Amino acid sequence: MNHLADNFKKAYRNSTLTKLYWKATRALSISNFDECMAKIKSANAEAYDWIMLQHLIIWAYDGMYEINADKKYAVNLATHACNCRVWQFSGLSCSHAIAVIDHRNEDVIEFCGVYFTVQMCGRSYSLPFNPMSDALELPDIVYTTVMPPTVRRTVGRPKKRHRQTEYKVIRPLKCNRCRVVGHNRKTSKSSI
Repeated sequence: MNHLADNFKKAYRNSTLTKLYWKATRALSISNFDECMAKIKSANAEAYDWIMLQHLIIWAYDGMYEINADKKYAVNLATHACNCRVWQFSGLSCSHAIAVIDHRNEDVIEFCGVYFTVQMCGRSYSLPFNPMSDALELPDIVYTTVMPPTVRRTVGRPKKRHRQTEYKVIRPLKCNRCRVVGHNRKTSKSSI
């Protein structure tokens, strides 16, 4: 972060702008960050544009929490994500997310997936159900059993497969005695 601030100081030699820049980088919430950036924009619009063009701003604090259970889990309330991935797959808040939501005194129902609402449950029954025909009238389906492959593993330790890289340059053999390419000193036919 220091090198970014140094570049900012070189571009805009103003101590108040530099202080506002550091205040914006250390803001712990998006609202504080936006407030600092608004002050920078009102003080010098060119400096604000420089910051927005030079540095991609990715927020790191707001909405992110770390839960210490048997392992550490990162919970992001903004994207409805947790490292355990239960929340993303099921749509229901996992225990880690519920702990964070409870800590923030918010309603757990607001963080449930759309498909678990009363409206969606009502929509699932809005279309009529058509009756199915009897099982005897269904066409015969040929069931094929899938067998495992017939390849068996060999007994013993597997051989190491050495893979040459395409960029590796292989030097040709060169004899130290006769200086001829194609053989080495051990297989040389020339006299000593």
